[in-house]
Amino acid sequence: MFTKVKYSVFSALSLGFDFKGSFALLILIAILTAVSIIAFSLILAALTKTVNEVLVVGNFPLFLFMFFTGAAFPMKGKVLFSIFGYPFTIQGVMSPTHAIDALSKVLIMNSGLKDILPEITALIIITIIYFVIGLWAFQRRHMRVE
Repeated sequence: MFTKVKYSVFSALSLGFDFKGSFALLILIAILTAVSIIAFSLILAALTKTVNEVLVVGNFPLFLFMFFTGAAFPMKGKVLFSIFGYPFTIQGVMSPTHAIDALSKVLIMNSGLKDILPEITALIIITIIYFVIGLWAFQRRHMRVE
């Protein structure tokens, strides 16, 4: 995994990206996002019967994660509510939204950990929710003893 991150950073730098933020924060956000996607994938695994079904069915929600969270193009939705001043949109249900916001603050605006704490907190809370739902659904569907 570290090699992929290293090559991605090298590719971005070679294309002229002016890296301003902390590399450690970049790694922290990447790890939290990966854990969140694994938790969401557990939900997908609970909804399907075979590995092949996971591959077919899993493409659609992960496609939504890629395009509607701001990773492919900037997208801001209408604010539904705020928690301690942190706006929550419909895209906020998808964990990569918070990761993209945190990455843009760190890599472009040179923000520190204190500045991205709301995004990190939202990412952790959504990851926990994904894991709870995924574990419950997976256990209920696949782990029953008959």
